[in-house]
Amino acid sequence: MIISHKYKFIFLKTKKTAGTSIEISLSRYCGDKDIITPIMFEDEKIRADLGKYPQNY
Repeated sequence: MIISHKYKFIFLKTKKTAGTSIEISLSRYCGDKDIITPIMFEDEKIRADLGKYPQNY
């Protein structure tokens, strides 16, 4: 889940709809005060390559 105060959106991931890919992609636009919940360990490594990590959850 992502809650972006900066861009005023909430993203809730659903199963079997490319949700993880979308969540990783949206993470790069989040600010320091936004909420990013953790995802599976393997996918978290991809997000870490973009310089984003779970925060404020």
